[in-house]
Amino acid sequence: MNHKEIRGKDKYVFKSYSAIYAQAFKIEKPKLYAGLGSENVAIEHMGSTAVPGLGGKNILDIIVGLRKGKRQQAKMKIRELGYDFISTAGSRNRLFFVKDENYRGKNIRVHLHLVKFQGREWRKILFSGTILLGTGMRFSNTQG
Repeated sequence: MNHKEIRGKDKYVFKSYSAIYAQAFKIEKPKLYAGLGSENVAIEHMGSTAVPGLGGKNILDIIVGLRKGKRQQAKMKIRELGYDFISTAGSRNRLFFVKDENYRGKNIRVHLHLVKFQGREWRKILFSGTILLGTGMRFSNTQG
């Protein structure tokens, strides 16, 4: 399903927490490991939907840290898994992908961030002003 095909997904709206995102991550994570090789990547659920009870934009955000292998090969494999690469988003060190998926009758948006494992973007996304891995801990960047 192309991410532009879902009605109502052109605008992000703050919504109450839904457990479907944690459930969807449990389904998506093994698919990503199978496609990318579990020895090559680390995969984590991040963002507001990773924290039970916290509302947000209702997007399943996934960070994939590339341990070994070439970034272009990983990019191709992620596209083969149905994700669209968005060249205008992300950065030089973070490739951004999007996919719309139907989980248990609900259409949801999945954002995937491909970065170097333990690299600057990995640490920045997970620890600097973002929500940490579904633990409910929130860190703020006090250095500005």
